[in-house]
Amino acid sequence: MFLLRRAALRAASAPVPFVTRPRTFATFAPSVVRPRQQWSASTIQKRFASDEARPSEATVTDETVTESPSQSEQETSAEYGSTQEPTSADSQDQSTVGSAMSSAAETTQNALSAAAQSASNAFSNASPEESSTTLYIGNLFYEVKEDSLRQEFQRFGTIAKTTVARDPSGLSRGFGYVEFESPEAAENARQTMNQRVFEGRRMSVQFHRRREGAAERTFKSNPPSKTLFIGNLSFEMSDKDLNDLFRDIRNVLDVRVAIDRRTGAPRGFAHADFIDETSATKAKEVLENKEVYGRKLRIDYSTSVVRR
Repeated sequence: MFLLRRAALRAASAPVPFVTRPRTFATFAPSVVRPRQQWSASTIQKRFASDEARPSEATVTDETVTESPSQSEQETSAEYGSTQEPTSADSQDQSTVGSAMSSAAETTQNALSAAAQSASNAFSNASPEESSTTLYIGNLFYEVKEDSLRQEFQRFGTIAKTTVARDPSGLSRGFGYVEFESPEAAENARQTMNQRVFEGRRMSVQFHRRREGAAERTFKSNPPSKTLFIGNLSFEMSDKDLNDLFRDIRNVLDVRVAIDRRTGAPRGFAHADFIDETSATKAKEVLENKEVYGRKLRIDYSTSVVRR
């Protein structure tokens, strides 16, 4: 009994009562019906997507209003209306110019064709008596040499000489000459080989006619001096060829070959110095008959170089 009283006293004198509170356990179960997601719309979207119409906007009238065009619209229509007529005029002018150009081009083409035909007829109507035995071979491939030209034309007859024109540097100029021994062979070669393809290029084969006064043209000789000018030298000449050329020449002091300073290639001429004018005159008589690599030398006295 005493113990029960004491326990009750302690419970009553405790500062905070110990009271057990009940707990509730709530379980979460997902709802079968999902709520509809609501998106927030901006003010502009609400304005255009709103289903509510104001009375002023929903009012529909059956009245027909006729509006007159403004001043800017009138000016625009006037401008476009004024540009329609010049457009048709321009098209007519362009068609007229095009037809004029086509007719002019046709006239020019006809004139060129007539000139080419007349020139071809003039060459074809030339008789062997009026023509020479030398043929002009034009539009040659630049790698064609005299030997290949001879092989191409030797089937028409005996060839006396073939030449390929070259510039001062030794490069082919794209044309050459074939000299036959008879006019009949030259005529046969001209008729057969004209406009034939040789080494990938179509040749132009015609008779070579000398210009008027070419036979009478002569070079004026300079007064005698101790120095000779040796021209028309082959670009293939070497030092050995030059020594062989002057082997039989006496009293030679010096031989100078002109060289291009930029390329180092020979320029096709030289000067030879002698001890006196008599030796130079004798050497001139000998060298005038010399021919090196198919090129006949041109010999003359030189007055531009004076040696002391």
